[in-house]
Amino acid sequence: MPTPSVPVDRRCGVAARRNRETCTFDRFVTGPENRLALLAARELADHDHYAPVTLFLAGPRGSGKTHLLRAVAHRRATARSVTRQIDDETINTRQQSDRDQTTSDPAPPDVVAVTGQRFVSELADAIDTRSTDEFQSRYRTTKLLLIDDVDALAETSWAQEELVWTWEAIGQAGGGVLFTSRRWPAESSLDLRLVSRLSDAVVLGLAYPGLEARRRLLQQFTQGKRTAWTAAAVETAAQQWQGGVNELRDAVARINRQAGESGNVVDETTITADRAAATDKPRLSSITRRTAAWFQLSADDLRGTSRRGSVATARAVAMYLARDLTGTSFQRIGSYFGNRDHTTVMHGCRRAAELIDSRDDVRLAVSQLRNELTSQ
Repeated sequence: MPTPSVPVDRRCGVAARRNRETCTFDRFVTGPENRLALLAARELADHDHYAPVTLFLAGPRGSGKTHLLRAVAHRRATARSVTRQIDDETINTRQQSDRDQTTSDPAPPDVVAVTGQRFVSELADAIDTRSTDEFQSRYRTTKLLLIDDVDALAETSWAQEELVWTWEAIGQAGGGVLFTSRRWPAESSLDLRLVSRLSDAVVLGLAYPGLEARRRLLQQFTQGKRTAWTAAAVETAAQQWQGGVNELRDAVARINRQAGESGNVVDETTITADRAAATDKPRLSSITRRTAAWFQLSADDLRGTSRRGSVATARAVAMYLARDLTGTSFQRIGSYFGNRDHTTVMHGCRRAAELIDSRDDVRLAVSQLRNELTSQ
């Protein structure tokens, strides 16, 4: 029997769940900097494809790539009678049969949306259990394939090979494909064959929210809260704050906590004072870059998925310094370091503390890096 339909209003991402927001096009706040990407994603979601189309969205973490990808899945799910399963890592949307409710074969999936890491994990499981036919049937027959963070396939040539064949099958059937990545295709670590195909896609870049978008986001984040924000405070924050959507949300939450403790209304001077205090602390990007350079690695290594010993040690040191020098929450640090769970960051910090006590080279690295970062 076909799988019963499930609600399509599940939340996307930890921050989005916390704020009870659904990843839809209507909730994607943007200015001129990302409007073209929004229009392209809408077109992909709304168009019944008679010719293959591939959209590639590149941009930094927090620019809205995942939101747009899940908005495409949401639009397709609400536009058709489908079966849809969503969790933090995967969205699986299956078309529901209205004519034959007694068939034992499920309908081909209308949309399959998944993270790159989940694609690799599912393929590995299929290989181990000798169920690759089922895996290929699910992925290669979908009308629209959405893969978030395709760079996660970089260290698995066999997964990249499977993706090429999957992509080819979907294209031959006139289906659509959407990839997101923090890098442009030419800068990717993927195999050359896959990079070449990606370069032929419709490649669009996303940027952090511009001034217009920051104003609208800050108005959204500050309205209806216990702590009141003046119009001047919102405008000053929009002018001075930079970064992604989650960073803006976290900054508002931090200001609200501070104002709540003192019982003050958030005004322009509050934002200016917070900005001045923030400039005394090193940025997470600076900590990551300097730590990676010390260990002769790249910042992408530390934020990536590699578990090599040298990378794991450097990543733990960077997390330890981030917590020690900035006081940033474990959740925020985890989000920066490859969207890791806060418990992973806590473990990394404890591991770094143990290494500082047991290894002279790590103790020296932390000491030197701390001096460099606090004196810059």
